[in-house]
Amino acid sequence: MRCPVSDEDPWETRPEENDPTDERDVWLPPSRPASRSTRATSSRSNLPFRRRRGFWFGIVCLVAALVFAPEAWLAGGSKPASATLQPVPAEALQGIEGQVIAAQSSQGVTGQVVGIAGLCLAGSKGGGLNGTPAILSTCTGTEDQQQWTLLANKEVVLDGRCLGVNPKSSRAVSLVGLYTCGKTASEMWKVQDKHTIRSVSSGLCLGSWKNKDTNGSLVGVTECQPSAKAQIWTVPSYAADPSGLAMPLGNIPGWRQVFMDNFNENVPLGKFPAAVSSKWGDYLDGWPDTTHHGTYEPTRVVSIHNGRMNLFLHTVDGIHMVAAPYPRIPGAPGADGGLLYGMYEVRFTAQQVKGYKTAWLLWPDSENQRDGEIDFPEGDLQKNILAFLHHGNSDPKLQDSFATPYTYANWHTATTIWTADAVIFMLDGKVIGESTDKAIIPHKPMHWVLQTETRTGGGPPSDTATANVKIDWVSVWLPHKN
Repeated sequence: MRCPVSDEDPWETRPEENDPTDERDVWLPPSRPASRSTRATSSRSNLPFRRRRGFWFGIVCLVAALVFAPEAWLAGGSKPASATLQPVPAEALQGIEGQVIAAQSSQGVTGQVVGIAGLCLAGSKGGGLNGTPAILSTCTGTEDQQQWTLLANKEVVLDGRCLGVNPKSSRAVSLVGLYTCGKTASEMWKVQDKHTIRSVSSGLCLGSWKNKDTNGSLVGVTECQPSAKAQIWTVPSYAADPSGLAMPLGNIPGWRQVFMDNFNENVPLGKFPAAVSSKWGDYLDGWPDTTHHGTYEPTRVVSIHNGRMNLFLHTVDGIHMVAAPYPRIPGAPGADGGLLYGMYEVRFTAQQVKGYKTAWLLWPDSENQRDGEIDFPEGDLQKNILAFLHHGNSDPKLQDSFATPYTYANWHTATTIWTADAVIFMLDGKVIGESTDKAIIPHKPMHWVLQTETRTGGGPPSDTATANVKIDWVSVWLPHKN
């Protein structure tokens, strides 16, 4: 049973200190820029939609939930309204969640690894057998056997196989080769600041075998010698990720990457989104946010520097300034730049300051609230991270909600997976909730907006409250048509 919200004033019923993990989304359609005629009049002023349940109304809902929830759970019905992070079971690895978890291995950087005499680390012909030797080879820009991916989990991968030493002699001086990836120490490497590559299992350094510098020379691990040319490598590089986790690159099984931004181009305050207009837009300066307590002012809020986008939420002359950047996805077929289904991932953190919130959402291109809405991460910055699915083809006040025990204080990766069969929310690679009722899943194009605004419960922020919301990277995938 899902209870609609009532008509009570949201500003008076809930002191924020008493509600650390509110699992209800006080619903209103998102603010839209005034530049489009369909957005000239905003339904944001329709505040009763955001009103809270009364005391007795809440008691009725609570009793109903206690009566019906166990029965629904036993019958294998919809997911509970809140969930903590749980390890994904092995059987899920065959599904969408498993594909995404497996894709964590793609969070790295790909390119040639260049060693002594300008030769490239390469795979040799071995028919895919475990232990096929790695060699040094003349560098060629198009040679697949020279395209290594250095992963966040310390694996070095070539064509789906991992560079490693023989597990039976993982602590000894030995040749290296390619093995089936098993996330073992014998396949883990650490790139040192001075361009040496050290084996995690032995502490020995990767280098040409017997210091040879000719095409076809074998590669092994030996005692580290900082001055040895045979152990000096130039590896693929990228700007250091502020969050400590690299942006995922490339397609994954069942999905193709259609947008990504690691924020390598600096944009000062006052230049966003104009300086990166081919990739980003934002609600126009002066447009009110959901509660009308805040005003979208992207030119005074959004900047990009040091590899991250920063939203500086603050107040000037009584105006609480917020922003809602959105990616411009190439070839998006939706009338408002949206997609039909997709996987959306963002790496983020924020200062825990009262008065502001995120409502990063997928909103229908139709602008029709009955076509559904997907919100993640959503929540007041000083509270816990939440997720919501507002039902499509239904009353938008009906929703599935999921709570987490995690706050905005630390870096997190939020993944929203939207298909014809399910909406799945993942935080840091673990499922926190899913909805699989096709009748309530949105089935019309929606666009992604990182809507950051004043909170919708507890009143406006103080004039002295300031917060920085930091985004390390964003990425979008579309499901393969097959």
